Amino acid sequence: MKRLTLFLLLLGLAAGLKAATAAVTVGQTVTLSVTANGTLPFTYQWYKDGVAVTGATSASLVLTSVTTAAAGTYTAKVTNSAGYATSDNGVLSVTTPIVAPSNATVTIVVSG
Repeated sequence: MKRLTLFLLLLGLAAGLKAATAAVTVGQTVTLSVTANGTLPFTYQWYKDGVAVTGATSASLVLTSVTTAAAGTYTAKVTNSAGYATSDNGVLSVTTPIVAPSNATVTIVVSG
């Protein structure tokens, strides 16, 4: 399992941010997580390519059996009583392994 971590420091409205990247293969599981420091409690919302990910409201977002559709730019918005901060981008790339077709044949020619 790959882990993509976005660091977020929430003190007032200031944020210390660090971008991250990860590359996975189709079918793998990847965990995206954000770490926030500041006044509790925090609320979280994850975004993919600028669109809120439905139900992604915790510090970690687990993507199981990823497909190429999971590739994109992820951010997390963390809110507390002081306001909110948004992480820098975390970029996830998903590759498809090259596999020979199951009906491939190999012909060996022996001359002599």
